[in-house]
Amino acid sequence: MVEQQNENPGALAGATGAEIETASFKTASYRLRAEWANALVFCLGEVHADDAAQICAAYLDRLRTSGPAHPFLNEVREEAEYWAYCAHVPELEAVVLAGLRRLGEMALGIGCRKRLFVKLWDSFSDADRLSFARRVGVIGGGI
Repeated sequence: MVEQQNENPGALAGATGAEIETASFKTASYRLRAEWANALVFCLGEVHADDAAQICAAYLDRLRTSGPAHPFLNEVREEAEYWAYCAHVPELEAVVLAGLRRLGEMALGIGCRKRLFVKLWDSFSDADRLSFARRVGVIGGGI
């Protein structure tokens, strides 16, 4: 991801409600950024809230980094790792299934589910992958 340098961190306040004309923009390119941000906010306000959430979530998911954005997330992940290490298989299965159901209801869910699916797929042996592909009709017939 390309890191962008903020010319004036508060300059895009117009996109969140302040008047763009009253903001102090230093350059033409920054004024253009502010206009685009304002247009984006307007467009998101014009579409159905569910569609806006999906669009924003998909964009944010593409921007996500490999590491946590905040140190607090390290603690959550470490706690989850410890719990998973101590949990019995039926507990793990129940939590993963409940988590997948919940992710299906959330805007960011599709990216998370894809990453989880890849982890599950990678855990299969070649024979299991072939068997699964046959079962879902990808190879040699249908279900």
